[in-house]
Amino acid sequence: MDNRITYTNWGKTYDLDLVRATYANNGNLAVIAFVAGTHERYGDITVNIEDLPNHWACIDTNNMQGIFEILLESGLAENTGYTMESGYCKYPIASFDLAKLPDYEEYLNKAGCKE
Repeated sequence: MDNRITYTNWGKTYDLDLVRATYANNGNLAVIAFVAGTHERYGDITVNIEDLPNHWACIDTNNMQGIFEILLESGLAENTGYTMESGYCKYPIASFDLAKLPDYEEYLNKAGCKE
């Protein structure tokens, strides 16, 4: 799948399916990771700080070390060269290829899941 990445955290490796959604308060792009095969929600790849163009998102490098580089290498996202700060954290902003990310509801329906 185009939306699948491999991510290692705390010594454990996961195959993750990334899907797109939006944040309720401003419509910003939210990217959510699900464990491939089980469709268990792994976590959010993005953080919502300020309004951004519809295909841009702040990457949660604070809680998901190395995820930004994986997104770039996979071709799912490109580096915009911009960052946003929140508290003591500085988050890189990525531009996503939305055609490669299935919609959240579509993904769950196809997988036969309910959240």
